[in-house]
Amino acid sequence: MNNFKKLENLLFIFIIFSLLDFFFTAKFLKNPDFSEVNIFADFIYKNTGDLGLFVYKGIIIAIIIFLSIRIELYKENYGKHVLELACILTGGVVIYSATLFAIVYL
Repeated sequence: MNNFKKLENLLFIFIIFSLLDFFFTAKFLKNPDFSEVNIFADFIYKNTGDLGLFVYKGIIIAIIIFLSIRIELYKENYGKHVLELACILTGGVVIYSATLFAIVYL
C-alpha cells in the first residue's frame, strides 16, 4: 500500500507539470512568432483553440495516468517508473518553456 502513496505523489507532480505545460503552450501560441511542433496538437489548436488543446492534452494525461496505474497493479514499481519518466520529461519541457517565457516576456 505504501507504493500507492508514492504513485499518488508522482501523479500529483505529473498533473502540476502538465498544467504548467498547458499554460506555457497556450501563452506561446497567442504569439504569432511561435507554433506548436506537435502536428496533432497544432491541428487541434488551429481548429478548436485553447479549449480543444486543453481537452487533447487532458486526454493524453488521462491515458498516461490510466496506463501507469494499470501497470502498477500488474507489476509492482513499474507503473511508478512510468510516472517518474513522465515527470522527468514533462518537467524538462516546463523548465525549457519557463526559460523561454522569461526571455521573451520578462
